[in-house]
Amino acid sequence: MKAKYLFTAAALLLGMSACNNDENENLTDGPVAATFTGSIEKAKVSTRMVDTNWETGNLIGITGKSGDKEYLNIPYKATQDGADGKFEAVSEQIYFQNLNEVSFTAYYPYHDFDDPTFTIIGADTREQSLQKEFDFLYGTGKGSKANPVVSFSFEHRMSKVCLEVKGGDDVSFDDLKKAVFGLDNLLIDAIFYTENGTISPHNKAVPSGWAFQGNETESQNVPDFSVKEEESSKTITYTLILLPQEFTNGNLKFTAAIDQGEVTGIQRFSAEIDLSKADGNDGNKLVSGTQYNIPITIKKTQLTVGTPTITPWNKKDLEDIEAEM
Repeated sequence: MKAKYLFTAAALLLGMSACNNDENENLTDGPVAATFTGSIEKAKVSTRMVDTNWETGNLIGITGKSGDKEYLNIPYKATQDGADGKFEAVSEQIYFQNLNEVSFTAYYPYHDFDDPTFTIIGADTREQSLQKEFDFLYGTGKGSKANPVVSFSFEHRMSKVCLEVKGGDDVSFDDLKKAVFGLDNLLIDAIFYTENGTISPHNKAVPSGWAFQGNETESQNVPDFSVKEEESSKTITYTLILLPQEFTNGNLKFTAAIDQGEVTGIQRFSAEIDLSKADGNDGNKLVSGTQYNIPITIKKTQLTVGTPTITPWNKKDLEDIEAEM
């Protein structure tokens, strides 16, 4: 019985060795297709859905190198709606060419460059109707033949500002809806580097008089999906996607023009927003990947701006600051 047992054990070990050899041969036998998934960093508070969820058909650009094969800006598309995206190749498929682990980068939204080595996308952030085109995301991930599923964790690279505008005494909800609201002392031209996910200003020009509501140039108004109206509290929240920046020559300024009728006419208000007062903000700046909630109350004789707070999309809140007409 003992000899029979030893023979059986030896046979079993030989069988296991053969299986392991077959598995290794399968891993090295030709390229293996990579599979890509991606989640978007979520805010604790979000005022719109598109910034934390994928939509079917959303395109990302993927770059990486396996063996001698270099993949530059290969488009993959989301196959389902939701926070956890799954992606499939649009045309060219990415493969692992050998057993080595591969590092990949990915960005959103995909841009079809004439030269695939060109990695810069520009945006005029006054064009708020195009928010989905410059709500830039960037992520990294790794994979191999043994572990071909590459999971990207995408982060927002722009800043998000949520202006919660409330009508106070003698200012109706209709007054707010017909008002012209704007921001001044703001850099507006952004450059996104798809290679490493960094953001920088294209130039230092600071145009004045930009309105994000009531602008005659319709494309510069905040789109409907980024506006939340609450008539019962006389509050309208506007979500803007803006260029991260530091305010070294004065504060960000909120402006308002409200038509009070033939007798009173148009009343104009303005107030400075000191972002250094936001707890944990580390200076008077808009930080990449950070959400700023700024409450604003407009009364007939004054405008009040609150102190910002943050979460990741980091929300930052401001307490009340008063401004005169």
